[in-house]
Amino acid sequence: MKKQEVVRKMQYAGSWYESDPDLLKDHIVKALNEAENRAVTSSEKKTGACLAMLPHAGLLYSSKGIADFFTVLPIKTSNILIIAPSHYAHIPPDTFTTADFTVAETPLADLRVMPLNEILPGRVMHLDKKSLELEHAIEMFLPFCANLQLQSKKDITIGMCLVSDVSSEKSTDMLSEAILEATDDGQILNGQTLIIASSDFTHYGRRFGYTPFSDASHGLHKSEISEIEEQVLRHDRKYAEKFASGDIGELLSLKEKEQPSICGFASGLIVSNIAKKLGMTGQIRNQYTSNSISGPSSDFVSYCSILWR
Repeated sequence: MKKQEVVRKMQYAGSWYESDPDLLKDHIVKALNEAENRAVTSSEKKTGACLAMLPHAGLLYSSKGIADFFTVLPIKTSNILIIAPSHYAHIPPDTFTTADFTVAETPLADLRVMPLNEILPGRVMHLDKKSLELEHAIEMFLPFCANLQLQSKKDITIGMCLVSDVSSEKSTDMLSEAILEATDDGQILNGQTLIIASSDFTHYGRRFGYTPFSDASHGLHKSEISEIEEQVLRHDRKYAEKFASGDIGELLSLKEKEQPSICGFASGLIVSNIAKKLGMTGQIRNQYTSNSISGPSSDFVSYCSILWR
């Protein structure tokens, strides 16, 4: 008897990105073309990136960073695992939250879903279908995956899981090993399976309750906003460099000391640690803020794309 399909329905089409397939495809193609044009050095143009840490805001903001990865994928790519934070549901620390979805909808095409609920070790797995259904930090990548499926004319299978917090280097190792156990490190190294850590970087301003570089009691002039943006980008570059190099201990120390507002910190730790275990080299490919897209505001989000080969 054929197993019944369990479908993850689109939650953000028409609000966080275009619901019309033609408009969505145009947006993605434009983002990919712009990413290719931004690539200047041979290392930036080199294909074969297998791991990434990428933004997940609405596609107006995140597609610039996501496209940096999707322009340099290995030809063999057929599986893409997304590890994201949970913005809408409380989930336990030091575990992966997943569900039994078999199909994920997008306006462009449906995607097969790898059964992480069956292949992740039980010691690190927590099941919660609603949290995955609601999570935009998963969904923002699905249109790019569907576009890849259409362009490559082969099925792209996605994996979806959430991680809220990683409490120690030992826990980071445990979760990294669980992913490698479930996905096969050989398939990662040859580019068949890719892993994305879903994360925006600093969320700055009174709206986010995070204003270490300014006085939150009054409004800011345009020149002050620009200065703060530069401080935030420098602050985030410090973290991005440590993610890229796999400095897990220092990242955990900085997190405890500074309490950064990087929402996918845990997913970044895991993917960075996997890259280190597999001997991959990280590169910061892009940094920008929401203000570069929508204009100056004292409330803004910083984005960064990091790729490992």
